[in-house]
Amino acid sequence: MTETDLLVDLGARIKSIRLSSNMTQNQLAINCNFEKSSMSKIESGQVNVSYLTLYRISVGLGVPMRELFPNGHIGDGKFDGKFSSDGKFSSDGNGSNGNGSNGNRSNGNGSDGKATDGKFDGLK
Repeated sequence: MTETDLLVDLGARIKSIRLSSNMTQNQLAINCNFEKSSMSKIESGQVNVSYLTLYRISVGLGVPMRELFPNGHIGDGKFDGKFSSDGKFSSDGNGSNGNGSNGNRSNGNGSDGKATDGKFDGLK
């Protein structure tokens, strides 16, 4: 499963919950204080949403955040690659640009898979 697949699955789940609540995309966008175009991009899997955005969507839909994730997760739990140095999935399996030895984010100072530049890339 690719990063794109994960985002598309998440967007489809959000859309499914919205439709089952008889809510338009515009209504959900208003509930979340988003532009309709942003909600459209989220539902189509075109953007990587933040934790806070997911929270706002869950509140806008009136469901707990866990409801956005079928069976508590998105996807099948199998990824095509590892995280690359920019925090994205790498489909070549290497997941690194040579800075981190295990394919996780590093600025070249560490090889333990932790971000050594002080930036948070999300849960790994």
